[in-house]
Amino acid sequence: MVIKELLKIGRDTIKDTEYTNGLNESRQILSFLLKVDNSYLYAYSDEEVSEKIAEEFIEMAQKRSEGYPLQYLLGSVEFMGLEYQTSENVLIPRTDTEFLVERIISENKSEIDFDILEIGVGSGIISLTLGNEFKDSKVTGVDISDYALKLANKNKENLKIDNVRFIKSNLYENVVDKYDIIVSNPPYIPSDDIDGLQVEVAVHEPRIALDGGNDGLDFYREIIVNSTSYLKKKGKLYFEIGYNQGEDIKKLLIDNGFREVEIIIDFAGNDRVVRGEL
Repeated sequence: MVIKELLKIGRDTIKDTEYTNGLNESRQILSFLLKVDNSYLYAYSDEEVSEKIAEEFIEMAQKRSEGYPLQYLLGSVEFMGLEYQTSENVLIPRTDTEFLVERIISENKSEIDFDILEIGVGSGIISLTLGNEFKDSKVTGVDISDYALKLANKNKENLKIDNVRFIKSNLYENVVDKYDIIVSNPPYIPSDDIDGLQVEVAVHEPRIALDGGNDGLDFYREIIVNSTSYLKKKGKLYFEIGYNQGEDIKKLLIDNGFREVEIIIDFAGNDRVVRGEL
């Protein structure tokens, strides 16, 4: 079977839906299997593909059509120009989080040497991106999940970023230092809303990385209330948040002594980041 025939099968299998693009995703899968870029598929559309690759392609396209996330199928995702491995045991990195990281970078670009703590590292994208950007700073990332810590350390090794360390900790449990910046993208989906999410999130992504309790704010409360023991004077706290959680989290920050509290709206007009200073 030739490339263009396989792509047609993939397109018809995955189909175009609210969350999928059959042809585009078929190209990504086939490029991954052939270890070529997309331009190769255009230039050599009549090239024969081995039976083994064709079978793998069709199997992956079928899994994708059933809602299995593309990022898990490919085993990697790009985040702010860096390539990260991903795993079905860890939340998939998303472009929404780039908005958070870009805000931290833009607000602190005049600094060169400070201490950063990330709570809930997942695949390590926030800690490693900040470590790569602020090369003279020290970044500590904590997570309760052994799967997440293993993956984050693998990404650290692959990217050769040496000023970041990952430790196992349930929130601040094993944290002993004080930091200039604390950042977190904690679970923030209300428990009862999870089953109503798109299938690739509700079924395939780890619930522990999604479930924020009855109102989605459980982790924000814990992180904020205890943060003052781990922030230096004039330290900053940054959160990624759900689209409608800005005012609630802003109030939590103000009630716990934070100033300069700001809700930052993303390009889609949704609440996306809340930040405050001690």
